[in-house]
Amino acid sequence: MFDDPDALKQRLVAFSGAIFLFGFAFLVLINFIWPGLLLLIWFVSIPLLLAEKGFLYGLWLIAQATIWMIGLPFFLFTRMIWPGILVLSGMSALLIAIAPPDKLDERHQRLVVERRLGRQMMQKRKRGLPVPPDTDRLVLRDDHDFPGNGWDHTDDIWDSEYEEDETGRLSHDSQD
Repeated sequence: MFDDPDALKQRLVAFSGAIFLFGFAFLVLINFIWPGLLLLIWFVSIPLLLAEKGFLYGLWLIAQATIWMIGLPFFLFTRMIWPGILVLSGMSALLIAIAPPDKLDERHQRLVVERRLGRQMMQKRKRGLPVPPDTDRLVLRDDHDFPGNGWDHTDDIWDSEYEEDETGRLSHDSQD
């Protein structure tokens, strides 16, 4: 159904934006804006992270978001903000130690490149005609002033043996 991953991501962004607006209206209606907004952002970000960052790295980001977006409202309600932030920081550092995000992101980037190359290989190559030259004449240049090229064009045999006539054709000078 969705052959283009970019089109799927755009649809997920639109869907998540709509869910966010409905959820924010509901939070305003029940007067639960401040900690509820963190929960709403966490909920809306889940499909976006999975679609954008791949499964493993997306799950890692969702786990980090869960630690902070669920943990902060919990510690705000229980009025244990100061020890709560230390606990959340410790949990976040533990998750980084268990599953380093750079390794997961490298794996995801490698998979993305392999998918792109696979799509390019499966697409039909277009045949094109070669680009015609600007002129029909081949122009050879003599770079005299390049130091050390070792060619002295003043004693060239070509100049002494051949001459051009009025039509531009070369004729052999047989005066020897």
